[in-house]
Amino acid sequence: MPEQCSIQRVAPAAHSLPNPARLVLILAAEKMVAIHGLSGVSLRQINEAAGHKNSGATHYHFGSREGLIQAVLDYRISAIAARRDAIFERLKQQSARLDIRGVICALAHPLVEELKPRPEGNYFLRFSERIRRERNEFQVDYTFPAASWRFAQQELLGHLAYLPPCLAALRVQMVLDHIISGLAGVEARLVYGSWTPETFIAVETLIDFITAGVTAPVAPEVTASLAAQQATLAVKTLSTRQKKTNGKHKCKSS
Repeated sequence: MPEQCSIQRVAPAAHSLPNPARLVLILAAEKMVAIHGLSGVSLRQINEAAGHKNSGATHYHFGSREGLIQAVLDYRISAIAARRDAIFERLKQQSARLDIRGVICALAHPLVEELKPRPEGNYFLRFSERIRRERNEFQVDYTFPAASWRFAQQELLGHLAYLPPCLAALRVQMVLDHIISGLAGVEARLVYGSWTPETFIAVETLIDFITAGVTAPVAPEVTASLAAQQATLAVKTLSTRQKKTNGKHKCKSS
């Protein structure tokens, strides 16, 4: 039986709502990007989805498409950050090290709250996945609370100290990637925007799946590839040192 996550969820933090004209554009952009992707939707389409006849409404309120996308993140992430920070602040008070599933629960559950039905529909997790997939194309600040993420990294890396550092770091980064992509899939499968027992099972199974992946055995092919890379690096390092040594000898002889 998987260990049960004992983390209590906290209510979203209160935050000031954008004015109605901005909010309708934010919600339209969230939905359109979630469905079509950043590169698959234009400002004109977002304006039309928001019911704005003025084609310059987005530029007027946000300055650019990047400004609008950042506004969507600002609108949603403040509450997510407050939930996650409250969870990690409580965890920091515990003397015992949190197990891997507990860390993943703490990262995932503030995002799971985004699956609760909304009148405008649930799109933020798919929006987030699109942003992470296309983030190099647009200059958008998509970062989670640094202190909480650092704490989670330290906890996970502590459990993975037996792995080569590069592999441990890669697995930790994949945790967040898989949480967001997995929850985006759950969001897309919500039946008429309703939370069902199947949704709960899907979320907890995703957490189980990621937990198992973090500590999965390293494939022999990966071990061999790492050894080959280290051997190549050692040869290059030795060659560089020899060149420097030969250069010094030439200088002395001249």
